[in-house]
Amino acid sequence: MRGDEAKDVCPEINLVQVPVARVKADLTTYRDAGSEIVPILARKGRCERASIDEVYFDLTYVFETMLKETSFESLESIDEEVLKPHKLGLSSGY
Repeated sequence: MRGDEAKDVCPEINLVQVPVARVKADLTTYRDAGSEIVPILARKGRCERASIDEVYFDLTYVFETMLKETSFESLESIDEEVLKPHKLGLSSGY
């Protein structure tokens, strides 16, 4: 939704303006912040920057390790949605 449309719907909204350089949005601060975050994420899993604000983050190894170190019964307290076999990469028969 455009900012002016948002103001019509929610007059108390606080919109932040992006700095402008050479008649275009200056995303330097945003880009720099993303560059700082990617190495932090990469400490926990394979991380690949896809764009200025998108990162592919592979946590497969982290979860495989967790599953090897934790009995399946103790995982019952985890949300049922997370334990669905297709989300764990398991066949339906475990």
